Amino acid sequence: MPFWDLETIRIATHQEELRDNKDSDILQDFHDSFRIEESRRMVSLPKKENVTLLSNRQNAEKRFKSLEARLMNNAKLCHLYYTHMLDYIQRGQVEVVDPDEEHEGTFYLPNHAVSKGKRGDTKWRIIFDASSHENDAPSLN
Repeated sequence: MPFWDLETIRIATHQEELRDNKDSDILQDFHDSFRIEESRRMVSLPKKENVTLLSNRQNAEKRFKSLEARLMNNAKLCHLYYTHMLDYIQRGQVEVVDPDEEHEGTFYLPNHAVSKGKRGDTKWRIIFDASSHENDAPSLN
């Protein structure tokens, strides 16, 4: 017998045997909410029961102002960021919110650009922060 057994690290031939009720409920919710819209696969986010997300608009606006200042100091990054965000908007992956309107039940995803340098080439990508939240309030994560 080997010094370790797959069952000791919770790997079984049939994963169905290890699934508890909570896992089964989550999987069922996934299957129930799965749909295809305009050739895109869509599924609802899993939610905890009895948790209400409070507006994080203040936090998102504060983070946006910080990002805006960073972009103003770097024209190349500003152009890349604008191009990526415009692509997200055109694909319908993000939506523009009117800054003068208050949107009940809306949770804003602050975002920022991160770079990764490799062999003298720097690649940028946009990161959305679902962990963002107001003090003593839950996050989307």
